[in-house]
Order: sequence, then structure tokens, then C-alpha cells
Amino acid sequence: MTIYQQVQELRAELGNCNNAEECRQIESELATAKRALAAQDDAFEAWLKALE
Repeated sequence: MTIYQQVQELRAELGNCNNAEECRQIESELATAKRALAAQDDAFEAWLKALE
């Protein structure tokens, strides 16, 4: 599963969450996944810039 897919899955889980504790856990996992996705995007952009 890609990081993007993980983010999408966690968003869907959060949308269906009805337990406060579970929602907090999903929100935490989602924040971590979003940071990882942003880091991956930054690395990709740097790689593209290095090709110029």
C-alpha cells in the first residue's frame, strides 16, 4: 500500500468512526501518514530539480 492509499484509507475510517478514543487514534495515524506523504513529495520534488 502506498502512503497516499494509507492516507485515503485513514480518512475513510475517520469518516465512519463513532468512538472518540478510536477517532483520536485514527487522527494521530492520519497526521503521521500526512507528514510521511509530504516528506515523500518533497524528496520527489528535490529529485526532479536535481535532474534539471
